[in-house]
Amino acid sequence: MEIRTKSDKWSDEMYHLLGVNKDEVIPSRELVLSFIHPDDVDAVRMEMEESLKTFQDSVTNFRFIRKDSSIRYGYVRAMFDFDVHGAPDRVFGIFQDVTETKLAELERNKMVNDLMLRNKDLE
Repeated sequence: MEIRTKSDKWSDEMYHLLGVNKDEVIPSRELVLSFIHPDDVDAVRMEMEESLKTFQDSVTNFRFIRKDSSIRYGYVRAMFDFDVHGAPDRVFGIFQDVTETKLAELERNKMVNDLMLRNKDLE
């Protein structure tokens, strides 16, 4: 996002991750937030606002809902560029679909918890 003009630009991958066609939408923060899972949207919004207020890089993990209604896990790292005078010029980020990693982590945690319960029962 260009900070002075508040104009957003998305990569082709961003459209792909959300399952939307470039010609169907106009990139914006509000549109990104509309894809965030309802249980996660307030935390993501607060993280965005805080980062834009302080101009500090941020990392956020959340669930998002693609246009096809599938629920995915996402990771965003937002970073700032500054002009020659030290004023924030733009914010750019990396948005990744980390669903497979997150599901494997959840499954591993479930297995560990099950093993701990079994061990406790054996004792």
